Amino acid sequence: MELKYKVQITEGLVYDTLKASIQDFIADLPSNAKPKITGKLCKSISFTIYRNGKSVTDKDVEPYRDTPAKDVVYSAALFRGGKQIASITP
Repeated sequence: MELKYKVQITEGLVYDTLKASIQDFIADLPSNAKPKITGKLCKSISFTIYRNGKSVTDKDVEPYRDTPAKDVVYSAALFRGGKQIASITP
């Protein structure tokens, strides 16, 4: 018996996975685990997701959600106090 599967990675899957991963990372920062500590690092971090180098939101990605993720590049940047502190690129 042989099973064959065809899996299609869509832009919605890529975007949602990237967004959820970043949110989980921020939530797991040590300062978030100790609520009595002041100046919480997790509260001062924000992020932006980029599609082909342009900033996108959930609303912007909606038209592409079911489109195969071919010839498109998603990346992200993390910011603290308006200054970029990290980037996620393919």
